[in-house]
Amino acid sequence: MRLPAAWRAAIAEGRLTLASPFGPTVRRPTAATAEQRNRFVLGRATAVLALHASPGGRTEALVRAALAAGRPVATLNHAANAHLVALGATPVSAATVVAWHAGLTLPGEATTGCS
Repeated sequence: MRLPAAWRAAIAEGRLTLASPFGPTVRRPTAATAEQRNRFVLGRATAVLALHASPGGRTEALVRAALAAGRPVATLNHAANAHLVALGATPVSAATVVAWHAGLTLPGEATTGCS
């Protein structure tokens, strides 16, 4: 994989770490390697934000795995995510997601460990 110059600088300065379950021979993602990558990342996550997952889909399976592993899971508070909330995900507002991205927590909003 060819790394952008900004990434190389960040790695050299200790501000970025790249981790992968794959060796240099894996060049392009497939459905199987994407699943491996997602499980690899999930294994290192302290919390999960699932903006949406189709019922019965692969993202829902990851949400189930995260919850089974005791990881807090948040999802957008939207009717399309009711099945995720039923599984145990915490519904949050879009404003909360934006605040988390900025490193903030909104007053009165759930933190779920995703901040």
